[in-house]
Formats: sequence, C-alpha cells, structure tokens
Amino acid sequence: MSGIVKFKRGDTIVEVMFAFAIFSLVAIIGLTLMNMGIQTAQASLEHTMARNEIFMQAEAIRFIHSSYVAELNMRSASRNYTNLWNDHLLGDVIFDSSALDTDTLQECTWSNGNVRPPQGFVMNHRYLGPGAARNSPNSVVIRENVFYQAELFPRIMFNNTDDSNEIDSVNNTVVTRIEGLWVVAVTADQPGDRSFFDFHIRACWRAPGGRVATQIGTVVRLYNPEFVRQD
Repeated sequence: MSGIVKFKRGDTIVEVMFAFAIFSLVAIIGLTLMNMGIQTAQASLEHTMARNEIFMQAEAIRFIHSSYVAELNMRSASRNYTNLWNDHLLGDVIFDSSALDTDTLQECTWSNGNVRPPQGFVMNHRYLGPGAARNSPNSVVIRENVFYQAELFPRIMFNNTDDSNEIDSVNNTVVTRIEGLWVVAVTADQPGDRSFFDFHIRACWRAPGGRVATQIGTVVRLYNPEFVRQD
C-alpha cells in the first residue's frame, strides 16, 4: 500500500491582503483617536491659557478703576491713576456697540487687515504701580504696533529693558509682543452718556485642528463715579 501524502493548505493572496487591510484599518483608527486626544488636550490647555490672559486684563482694569475712585477725594497733586483712567483707558471709547460686530474674525483679523480693532489696547498687568501710572501711562495701556496673530495661544510677551532676550521672565515689565488679545472700551450708545463703560476683552487664535478661529471673551462693566456724584 502506497503512503498517502497530505499537504497543508496555505493562505491565499486574497486572505493575506484582507488581513493586512484589517490591520491597517485598526492602526489608522488607533492613530486617529490618539491624534484627536492630543489635539483636544492641547486645545484645552490653550483655552485655559487664554482665559488666564483675559482674567489678568480684567483684574488690571478693575485695579485702575478702583484706584481712580479712591483718588476722587484726594488732592490733584496726589492723584496717580486719574489721568490713566480718563485719558488712556478711555482714550478711544466706542459709543456705538454694534461696531464691534461688523467685522468677521474668521482669521483673527479685522476687515481692514489689522489683528485688533483701531480702538483696541492691552493692559500691561506687570506695570501698574503709582510711578508707572503717573510717569509712564503709555507703558501701562499699550496701543503701540506690537499686536500680532497668535502663533500658539493668546499671550503677552515681555522683555527686559536692557534687551537681554529673556522672554516672559517674572521680573520683566516691558511688553514686546501681544498675540491674539485686545480690549475695547464701549459706553452707552448715546453720545455724551458716560455713566458706565463696558470693557470687551477678547482673545482669538487657531486651536490645533480647528477649521475656524477660536474666539473667547468677557465683558467688564464699570460705572463712572463722576456721573453718579452729579446725580
């Protein structure tokens, strides 16, 4: 009796390609989910950092207003924050609040190509002492051409006065770059009505993986004590 030879059947090329396709699909889905998780974490971090910048702007404005109110009963020679409040913070007040919504911010720019509205400014929250308010108000309320689109997230970058290239050090107080952040002062829509002021603080940047610009903001309303006292 001749022996019976048995042959084991191997995988066909179709089966191999099918298995490879399933493996590739699982790998792609895994990498996509991991990438989405990283983007979500990065976007959350950037959102938190932007909120911190907005919060510091709001606190700086409230500090200037509180200091201005505290000086109302002081001698003119002793007032440090009155001029800062009246002439610099309120230097370009908008009386028509609808003007804030006439421009699209899809690319974090206004219709005229600027990265902030013409009346926009930013508070230097590291330079709020009486000496700065009295002698260098333009270094407290920044309106210079140092506004740029946000490369990472909305932030204010500082530098030493000796140009030592140490960026964002705690001891630095000179603003060298403002990215994706601005403040606009708005009052009642009727000209001459300065009973209150709304400070619109806004941040705009492109979050990771976002198709449109991310925009967040808040409004700080402060009342004019001079108007209240006249009534």
